[in-house]
Amino acid sequence: MESHPINQHYVPRVLLKNFSSKKSHVWVYDKQSKKKEWSFIKERPISKVASEQYFYDKIPNTKEGSYEYELGKLEREIEPIISKIIESKDISILTEKERERFSLFIALQHLRTKSGLNKLKRITGDLEDKINHFFAESNNFDYRGLWFEMMETAPKFSKYISNKIWFLGESEKLFYCSDHPVVLQNSSVQDSLRGTLGLDSYGIEIYMPISDSLILCMFCEKLLQFTEKKTPLLDYHNRDYLLNANSLQIQQSERFIFSSSNNFEMVEECM
Repeated sequence: MESHPINQHYVPRVLLKNFSSKKSHVWVYDKQSKKKEWSFIKERPISKVASEQYFYDKIPNTKEGSYEYELGKLEREIEPIISKIIESKDISILTEKERERFSLFIALQHLRTKSGLNKLKRITGDLEDKINHFFAESNNFDYRGLWFEMMETAPKFSKYISNKIWFLGESEKLFYCSDHPVVLQNSSVQDSLRGTLGLDSYGIEIYMPISDSLILCMFCEKLLQFTEKKTPLLDYHNRDYLLNANSLQIQQSERFIFSSSNNFEMVEECM
């Protein structure tokens, strides 16, 4: 009988392997170690990065109720879809079902990381502080429970992603991935009072690198109209485009940036 996984990845190996420096390793830039002036660039086994012990277990080391199994099942579905895109360099060849499942994978990947969990913890912590300011001390929020509930609603978020206009961008093996690979940007709408980075916000842009040479770009369907059947490759050989894509990975990461080579010049440029 297969034992319950101890080391659970919040960035799946089906994605990280496409940034491998060799068969089972990846180069890692550690922002936290950099600040502490420790050794901060290492080549590490993919099996030991972007993971924590019992990360998706509701009760540590307990199979019952763990999200690890549902996420693993989806990852196994998505692996051939990612391979299909990488081999063809054409997003339009996906079937409706494949696009639907890939959209769910992207929605969950946006929620399931340590960064996603910590962001929710900060939001609930701020709300708890405000409540305690006016009322008696409340019990601590169950932010992990709320996080699990949010992952249950991922199919709703995935519809927003599926409706976007999808393109692929290409570089010469220069894309970074991070410990929070689904990143958001809005170049069209700036508003200091209202958020503009919701998955259904007008003008939203969603990016996820799927290999060191390909990035999936999803643009707001309310802003952009596109009718061609075969979507062209966007040219990320342009350094400004490449720098923007990598800077989003760097800025929105929790701690780690991954690369297929020991080349982190753009990280240093953006830090």
